[in-house]
Amino acid sequence: MANLFDKVLEVLKEDQRFFAEDGTFLRNAVYEAAMQMDAELIRMLLSNKETKERFFQDIELTIVSSCRTAIRASRTRSGLLMRPAS
Repeated sequence: MANLFDKVLEVLKEDQRFFAEDGTFLRNAVYEAAMQMDAELIRMLLSNKETKERFFQDIELTIVSSCRTAIRASRTRSGLLMRPAS
């Protein structure tokens, strides 16, 4: 598995809201989108197998977002490397 932080950046690059013009990653923008349960953010994370497994739980044919995990992960690079809650 590639570095999860790099994988998340790769997935999020589809959306200009999460990057400044100079390419700087805008963590607060991801935090705000996660707090608002932004449909596009969720779609992007679900579209990638690694991010889907890391940030969502499949519960009897229903996929549930682990918002707290995504929010913590957006705060720090090391947060993306934390293990998901069981």
